[in-house]
Formats: sequence, C-alpha cells, structure tokens
Amino acid sequence: MKINLKLISLMLVVFMLAVSSCKDDNEPEPLSTVEAEAVLADMGKDMETLMVEMMSTPAASTLFNFMYLSDFDPGIKGQPIPMASDFKEVYTKDATLSQKAIGVITKMISASEDVDPFAEEYGTYSWDFANYTWTYSDLPADKLVYEFPSDMEQTTNNATLTISNFSGVEQGEEFFTTSLKVTLHIGNSLVLDVNYEADLSASGLNSVGVSISMLPFEMGANISITSGSEFSTITAGFELKKQGVTITSANVELRVDGSTTINPFETDDDIELILTSAKGFVQMGEVKAQLDLAIADFVAIYDNTTSYQAIVDAANEYLNVTFYTFPEGAKIGTVVWKWDATLYDMVPYFRFNDGTEKPLEEVLGLESDLFDDFDF
Repeated sequence: MKINLKLISLMLVVFMLAVSSCKDDNEPEPLSTVEAEAVLADMGKDMETLMVEMMSTPAASTLFNFMYLSDFDPGIKGQPIPMASDFKEVYTKDATLSQKAIGVITKMISASEDVDPFAEEYGTYSWDFANYTWTYSDLPADKLVYEFPSDMEQTTNNATLTISNFSGVEQGEEFFTTSLKVTLHIGNSLVLDVNYEADLSASGLNSVGVSISMLPFEMGANISITSGSEFSTITAGFELKKQGVTITSANVELRVDGSTTINPFETDDDIELILTSAKGFVQMGEVKAQLDLAIADFVAIYDNTTSYQAIVDAANEYLNVTFYTFPEGAKIGTVVWKWDATLYDMVPYFRFNDGTEKPLEEVLGLESDLFDDFDF
C-alpha cells in the first residue's frame, strides 16, 4: 500500500524557503476564514509575481540568450561548451524559483562520474556573429570565460560570464566541488554574482554556503551538518531579499538516521539514510508555516497496520503544520489529514479557525503534480 506523504513533499519542495522565528507571548486574534483565505490568496499571487520578476532580471534574460546561443554549436572539438548545460536548469518550465536556482548550483557541485571540471578546457569562448559559432582562446588558464551578446538585438559581445575559483575533491572517478564563483557582467555592470563554499573533511560534509546577487535580488543559503550517536542533524537556512527587504527566509532542522556523517561520494547502495524528523518554519511574504514532522513515529505505525483510519490518525498526531501571519503571528489555520478512497491515498486538508476545511492544494493554489517527484 503506497501513500503519498504530500505534506512532507511540500516541506521538501519549499524547505529552502523557511524561516525560524518566535511567536509573541501576546498572541493576536486568530483570523476569520474570510481573512485567512485573503491572506493565503495574496501569498500565492505574490509568489507568482516574484517568479516573473526574477525571470525578467537582466541576469536571467541574458542567461536565456546564452543558452539559446549554446544550442547552435556543439562546441570546440565537437564537445559541448563547458558548463553551458548546467544553466539549462533555468529553462525548466515546471520548477519553482528555488528549484531553478538550486538546480543550477547542484549540477555544478554534485559528485559526478561524468563531469571532471579539471578536465575541461579553461579559456575564453567568444560568440562569432558571422559564423554563428563559438571561437576559442586558451587564456586565461584558470577560468572559463564566455563572451556573447546579452540579447538578440546586440551586434557585439557585451556580456561576459566568468566561472572561477573552481576547486574540489576527487575520489576515484568522482569529483565534488568545494569552491566556485560565477559572475555575469553586461558591459561594465555586474548583474550576477554567485559565491559557493563547502567544507568537506575526511569524515564527510560539514557545511555548504551559497550567496547569490542577481540585482535587484539577493539570496543566501547555508547548510550545516552535525554528528550524533548513529544519526546526523542537518540545519538549512535561506533568505531572499529585494532591494534590502526580506521576502522569504528559512530555517529547518532535519534529523537523518543511519549515519553520523553525510558523504557526497556515497551512493544509495552504500548506506540507507532515513529522515526521522523535520522541524522549522516556512515564511513566504506575510505567511509563516510552523513544521513539526515526527516522521519516524508516523512510519512506525504506517508500517505495522492495514487500517487507513489508523494511518490517518497517526498522520494527524505526528505530521503537524500550523500557519500564522508573519510577522504578527495571528493563527491562520492548521493542516489535517484525510483518506481519499477515490485516490486511494492520504491527502492534506487546510482547517480554518472556524472548523471549515478545504484541500490544502486548493487553498495554497498548488497543482497536484507538484508533489509527484516526492512519493514515499
């Protein structure tokens, strides 16, 4: 019997967009259903607007043109233009903003058997307008530089994308990046600045930090890993600002059993990692969701019963999410679980303060296929 843990999926999709904050001792009055629906509807609209704004920045539109040009030519010596394919994540139509950003960075830094950055040809790749191809120079010897037009109206290579400070650790045939810097200039203006650093010791990954400036937006993400007795604790934080004003921020703590370390070179066959709990906060605009997911306790019941009611009762006891206004802290509502006999699945509902209930996806304006990649 397969159950789609949609709330856990939601947490994993947006866990890079969560904030740690405390409620005031003098709690404001809970919102009425009408007020709650208005706040949640505004949140959805604000996130859609944010996505459009970020994909319309000079940096994003220039990267779109870079990918368009890279598709014309297989590259120098018949090989793909180094790292150009990594930026294709920006083209992903069905991904959220955080998924697009994380996808690009992940492709660059992940331990991989297919890409050894030190084997790539450093140097400068310049767009040749006359022949619709890329020309190559072997200088500089320690950077990848791309010179190309920022849009299709340009007649000169006014954009410069530079990838530098590339270092990492090799293990066998695999490579894990520990430092990386990406800059994008249009003329003399810096429109994108990405800095990545990872602390990797012999025992495993200790921390990862990423900062991204994509004017007028700034993003920062960090992950730290601490070891316990036969488990690891992963703490992740994120903050997104526009012109200095925080739009979204995050802090979530995950406990993973099965290993005291997280080794990026280990495969799924090497060790079984079990996510046992997740606690933190999700804040987007004026809405904050407090997460308290006792996943191991829920799974212990799920694995030992055939009763749908027992499973739903366990979910309502151990998979808890409560929504508040941010930063005021007025309660908006909570998530409750129900069994859907038609879908043959457990689904989350949103319970407003007056007891009214609606499907969570409907309330948040999310499409059901958002969760398809996170089935348990």
